[in-house]
Amino acid sequence: ILAPVTMTIALKVSRIASAAEKGVYLSTIVAVGAFGALVAAPIWGAISDRTTARAGPRKPWMGFGCLSLFVGVLPHSTTLLGLAIGWLICQIGSNASQAPLNAVMPDVVPDSQQGRMSALLGITVNLAFVSAAFITQFTSGNSLAMFLVPWLPYPFALAFLMASFKDRPALPMPPFSAADLIRTF
Repeated sequence: ILAPVTMTIALKVSRIASAAEKGVYLSTIVAVGAFGALVAAPIWGAISDRTTARAGPRKPWMGFGCLSLFVGVLPHSTTLLGLAIGWLICQIGSNASQAPLNAVMPDVVPDSQQGRMSALLGITVNLAFVSAAFITQFTSGNSLAMFLVPWLPYPFALAFLMASFKDRPALPMPPFSAADLIRTF
């Protein structure tokens, strides 16, 4: 998700919009996606917490989020509206995966190791930004590659993660209400 937000959406907007308009369109597209992520995160978290699937409460949504990012890949968007819709799908889908991923650490990592794990996870964000810049220099001539290549490691890393831990059963929780959503914000 970091490659598009840092580089590839800007490159795509600059190919579609005029030089005078590209700043406005880029900020609008990124803002629409950010708003979608803001709203989606607590909803996906609540859904994940309450999922009673045999695979566990986290794993199904991680897979769904990965697939949503693939579906939302924006390379063939030839309009700014199509790009905005694709980015919104990516952001909402990313949160379908990110919310359960955030819950995996407290679910499976012992309290004494959570600080170390948080530090390691923090490093991965910086590595993702550097990787995005590095990869984009080789893919910027091809819209499909520009969006798809940074996504390709995700299903493999996710499969490894999902095979590496036993998802805990869902804990009994009250139904999620609109009031709960409002309190989240």
